[in-house]
Amino acid sequence: MTQNESGLHDADVPASGPNVDAAIEKTDALVSGDVEALGEEARAIDAQLHARVLRKIDLVLMPAMVIGYGLVYWDKAILGSAALFGMTTDLHLTVTNTHVSPPVTSTSRLSWATSIFYFGQLAGSYPMAYTVQHFTTRNVLCPAVLIWGIICAATAGVTSWQGLFAQRFFLGFTESIIPTAFMTMVSGYYTQREQALRQSWWFSGTGWFTIIGGGLNYGFAQVKSGNLAPWQYIYIFAGCVTALFGIWTYFLPNSPADAWFLTPEERIAAVERLRAGQTGVKNTTFKAEQVKEALLDVKIWLVAITMAAAYTVNGAVSGFGPLIVSTFGYSTLDSILFQFPLGGLSAFGITFTGWLCSRYRNIRAISLVLCCLPVIAGFVMIWKSSWGHKPVTPVAGYSLIGFFGPVVSLTISLGAGNVAGETKKSFMAAAVFVAYCVGNIIGPQLVKTQTKAQHYPELWTGLIICYCITIVSASTLYFVLWRENKKREAIEVDERERDRLAFKDLTDKQNPYFSGMIPKKIRRVAVIGAGPAGAITTDALVKEQAFDAIRVFERQDVAGGTWVLTSGDNEHELGIPSLQDLINQRADLSVPIPQNLTENAPIETPETEQINSRQLRFTDTGAHEYLHSNLPPEIMCFSQEPIPAVLSKRTRAQHGPDSPFRPREVIRTWVEDLFRRKGNDKLIEFGTSVELAEYIEPDQSNEGGEWVLTLRKSAPSPNGGEKKNLWWQERFDAVVVATGHYYLPFMPKIPGIVEFDRKYPGKIRHSKYYRGTKSYIGKRVIVVGGSVSAFDALHDIREVSKLPIISSLRTPSPLFGTIPFSHPDIENKPHIMSFDATTDSITFADGSTLRGKEVDIILFATGYDFSFPFLPDLKKITGGFGIRFFEWQAVTTARVLAGRVQLPDRYAMQQWEQARLARRGEGAPFWTLNPEFEEYFEELRALAGEPAPGTTGRVLPKYEEAWGEAFWGLIRRRQEWWKRAADEAVKKNNMATRPVIEYYFSFISLWSYIGSKHFHHLAKQHNAHIIYKPIDIMHTFSVSGGLPVKQRSTQRQAYRLLEMKRWCQIRGIPIVPHPKYYPANPSLAHRVLLAGLEELGHDHESIQKFAHLGLQTVWADEGNIADPATIVRIASEAGLDGERLLQRAQTEESLVKQEAALVREIDSRRYFGAPVYVYRDEPFWGQDRLEMLDEVIKSGREALPLPDKLD
Repeated sequence: MTQNESGLHDADVPASGPNVDAAIEKTDALVSGDVEALGEEARAIDAQLHARVLRKIDLVLMPAMVIGYGLVYWDKAILGSAALFGMTTDLHLTVTNTHVSPPVTSTSRLSWATSIFYFGQLAGSYPMAYTVQHFTTRNVLCPAVLIWGIICAATAGVTSWQGLFAQRFFLGFTESIIPTAFMTMVSGYYTQREQALRQSWWFSGTGWFTIIGGGLNYGFAQVKSGNLAPWQYIYIFAGCVTALFGIWTYFLPNSPADAWFLTPEERIAAVERLRAGQTGVKNTTFKAEQVKEALLDVKIWLVAITMAAAYTVNGAVSGFGPLIVSTFGYSTLDSILFQFPLGGLSAFGITFTGWLCSRYRNIRAISLVLCCLPVIAGFVMIWKSSWGHKPVTPVAGYSLIGFFGPVVSLTISLGAGNVAGETKKSFMAAAVFVAYCVGNIIGPQLVKTQTKAQHYPELWTGLIICYCITIVSASTLYFVLWRENKKREAIEVDERERDRLAFKDLTDKQNPYFSGMIPKKIRRVAVIGAGPAGAITTDALVKEQAFDAIRVFERQDVAGGTWVLTSGDNEHELGIPSLQDLINQRADLSVPIPQNLTENAPIETPETEQINSRQLRFTDTGAHEYLHSNLPPEIMCFSQEPIPAVLSKRTRAQHGPDSPFRPREVIRTWVEDLFRRKGNDKLIEFGTSVELAEYIEPDQSNEGGEWVLTLRKSAPSPNGGEKKNLWWQERFDAVVVATGHYYLPFMPKIPGIVEFDRKYPGKIRHSKYYRGTKSYIGKRVIVVGGSVSAFDALHDIREVSKLPIISSLRTPSPLFGTIPFSHPDIENKPHIMSFDATTDSITFADGSTLRGKEVDIILFATGYDFSFPFLPDLKKITGGFGIRFFEWQAVTTARVLAGRVQLPDRYAMQQWEQARLARRGEGAPFWTLNPEFEEYFEELRALAGEPAPGTTGRVLPKYEEAWGEAFWGLIRRRQEWWKRAADEAVKKNNMATRPVIEYYFSFISLWSYIGSKHFHHLAKQHNAHIIYKPIDIMHTFSVSGGLPVKQRSTQRQAYRLLEMKRWCQIRGIPIVPHPKYYPANPSLAHRVLLAGLEELGHDHESIQKFAHLGLQTVWADEGNIADPATIVRIASEAGLDGERLLQRAQTEESLVKQEAALVREIDSRRYFGAPVYVYRDEPFWGQDRLEMLDEVIKSGREALPLPDKLD
């Protein structure tokens, strides 16, 4: 089997369709009878192709089969109606014995006229089964039906009861082809799962034609003119209709391989559909060993007994039904009309049980037994009720007899669905119809007209006994099938062998993989959600190489899940649509789904607010532009897919250059890349909501249950105009829900909150709709909640809101404790007890209150509810740490669905559940993994095992202690940051009285070096805050009229050297008068300093040390400040990460821009050299002004700004 890059079979790749020429060539081989041309390995069938083929087969076969079987029933039932309109008299079918008193009328000839038809069917069953197997359908069925139509019409020419007997025998002989052909046809075109429903459809023709034929009989019965009797017109018309149907049958194909209505591609798909069922397609080779096996198979005998016993009622009803009803006290015409409810119940019962058995597994035998009960009740009601003038009870009982239709239909379905092998299937079909004939022969013989006054006791007693036999035989069959199922379930499935045997024409006993007896192989899988869980699940499924189709449904337009940015930053517009519904858990309910929705016919509906509103459906994510991960990458990534080490300025400033937190878009892109790297993004159906996921139980003969997904997407109407909702359904063997739960906000039920929200709309918000600090600037804010989203919001908002910001929580997070809330800007209060819109108050648990008008925003950072509207009965699922454990779940799930590993049995899982409940209790403690991370990982790893040989399945590594350490290390790191933030806030508050000195300098400035130590000492004495501003001094010289040293006059150069010696002695520092590398370009070193300032701030000791060491390198050590190695050395000596800061300085454009901005800044402030110390906007140029700066700080005098005017 070839694999493409996505890991799916070639036929599943949307970008490349099948080769038509190859399909035609292969189809030609199939038509010639060479089923082996398909090969021994299964071929994938596209879902749309599969649906199209099934639809076409239904449209061609089902109408013909419904009409054909309806005609079979109608011409038998005509006899009962014809008997009321002169046929018994005309053909002497009744004999009256006048020698006794009172005279006795015998209807034994009518009984035998009814029974002899089935002798004809009995005689014809074997030759017809033989011809059906050995010759093409059209060449057998068409002439047989035409002859049947002629014989039927010829009944009108019969003049004696002996002639009628002959005619009825040959009529039964020709009609015997229909049941055999139809049963074989259904098993040769449809999979096991589909057969029960289709069998019921064509068999329901008996009920529909009871109504249709009854109406026609009623009409012909009123014909009073002409040379013929009414009953003769009925037979002529029925014969003509049958002959027309015979012409129709000529166009029915022999098998899917030569179906004229299918394209070459569709014919191959039609045959491949049958591979999974292991029933094969039509094979014309007669196999004696299959006949022997059939004779010894108890299932066939039980089906035959059930059929014979169940069909006794048909012989009685078809021949004597109207006559019996007329004895209740009704007219002959009324007696015909009472066939309608019997036919209606029969048609309904057949169709309904067929539908029911197609949805639920292993209920056909049970349904059969249940349908016997109303039939028996009908017998008793007729027998034991009072007959007289138009009684109701016997008529109601007669109508209940209509339930014999589903009894027979289910019997046929059980027979057809539980055997394989073409000869054996034909034998089963023949056996069923031999039994059918036997039952119909016996039925009429139970009618004894001499017991009419006693309500035909022999008839009802005999029928009740027969239906008791039906119940016993059907129950026995159920247990036989159950035992065989158990044996087959124990067989280890070899997929290649299974596919090889599919078209070998083996019987159900010869083929161990006969699908009526083994669990369904999962071949089509749906994944709901294209976030991190959906990405790794899809990857794991693809790499198992075990599935024909994998479909991913994502309601957003891109992959990424909760990391996708879906909306703007207006929190008020994004708010909760109904707080009342959210609190009462009535939000995000299932939406109305169009009626009569099928997988083959998409339906368009107009867009509505209930269905399409992003707010009502909560489809927006909680992501905002500044969102970061809150877990270390070691436990967020997958084993083969690391998360890129990309940091934002924000996280670098807060947590340093080794921060573990990644920006939102980095995570989203990482998820998207997981899909794209192997082409798995082609499996995603974007913009598609799963509105309902419904599990359809399997019936006994199919391969297993299936999931029906109801899907919706908003799309432009094909006819133009406004957008429409496009609805459709798709079927899958399994569904993996990978949607997470971060979209339905949880709001606590606090008294008065709804009324308060109505009074102050928009004041109550949820953190899902938090979009940054913009709308919180200058506002009085309460943040409710004690976990991650609460303290993240607190520390964001406190920087811009009115202080103090209020934190309201019941209990803090057990992981983080109270540290996140211990900050001078945060006022801590207990949880809110109530809101009162009338008194405009918010009451806390400690009794304190706030006026509603005093608060601008109350942000509930209270997490999310679990909500799966497409699976309304689903409850909470297990939670763990990080994204990494999704991989363990995904791989295990993929291997379970692939049939490579098995989950523990139900008893073992129940024992585990009870033990965990006893140990941890219900609710959150039950489903939370902490601290059992390792146990959970290793249990899943053991269950998943190793990849299957020859596959690319993922290998799950052992749990590493480092992951747990990374998790707890993150907790500690965040706690340290909050502590540091609190300390800095305290310092900041103290800094309100601290002097702030702006320090313009350059590493190649002599006077900056001379004043450096003294300046830092002065700043320390005054607890001053230094703002470092490295500048391009050469540029400053050029715009301010200054000259480089060597361009100055010799007098000035000499005096400069003298000053250097003086200040060297005054400051006590070494100086090299003529440095080797002066003037080197200090720009790179300046940018390293700027990068360090971004990460550590201006007050950090390492920053101060680096600033001085840079000056010392030039003027004391004769180092090259432009040399990268020198820069790294002095940065490392200062306690900085020199290598990394250098890399930033060399690559980040933002640092270049900062450096240029400082040049523009010093120019705009009209400063002209270095160093310049600026205090309260008063500049002090030159290190020899430090004493002036000291005096100004000490005295506190008003600043003297640089004059604007020079005159």
